[in-house]
Amino acid sequence: MKKFLFMILLAFTASSLNITIYYGDGCPHCETTMNYLNKIKINYTSKEVYKNVENLNELLKLYSEQNVSINEQGVPTTIINENCMIIGEISGERWNKLIDLCKNECPRGVYTNKNIGELLGEENNNYLLYVIATMIIIAGYFTLFNQKKIVDKNINA
Repeated sequence: MKKFLFMILLAFTASSLNITIYYGDGCPHCETTMNYLNKIKINYTSKEVYKNVENLNELLKLYSEQNVSINEQGVPTTIINENCMIIGEISGERWNKLIDLCKNECPRGVYTNKNIGELLGEENNNYLLYVIATMIIIAGYFTLFNQKKIVDKNINA
């Protein structure tokens, strides 16, 4: 029941959103994005860029206006209310949070999987990954050090 009410709320909210997805024919990330938005009943305009030069030029102009480097460009690129650009595929959970955030006002800027978590209030778990990686390296060093001591002891015996 909760999920049903959430879907109705999303559909109501989405009616006030102007969404355009620039996609490439055959792109699996584009297909996933459009399938998810279809699933939660979000209306959008889709523009194919692999075969349609006019749509590609339109997208390149948007990248230029937002100072998006060539290394960051790609499909799908989703524009929400003309001021929020999402480059790449994001999870359904992130779409739900973003649509909820756009109820009042969509954030301005360019977002990818790398930086959208901060916008959506997600915790940055990179610190934990660094700590774990450091612990693994230290454990490996001590293991090798102890093995060297054992080998040296056996050689000297």
